Amino acid sequence: YGNSYNQNSYENGWDFVDPAVARRKKLAVLGLQDNASDDEIKKTYRQLARQFHPDKNPGNKEAEARFKEISEAYQSL
Repeated sequence: YGNSYNQNSYENGWDFVDPAVARRKKLAVLGLQDNASDDEIKKTYRQLARQFHPDKNPGNKEAEARFKEISEAYQSL
């Protein structure tokens, strides 16, 4: 345990993320407030997924990256 690589990451605070903060960040990716209902989340995700889907934006790397970001946020909610 002599060096920082072997220490428990929670002792150093490296990996600890408050679940409420993580949820707020994921909702912010979708452009929603932290009091959004499950139905609002689903509806917004579907709208954004359609808007930024790679098939609808061929060759647009920014749209592809945004689609991935939106999908990851929604999946983890």
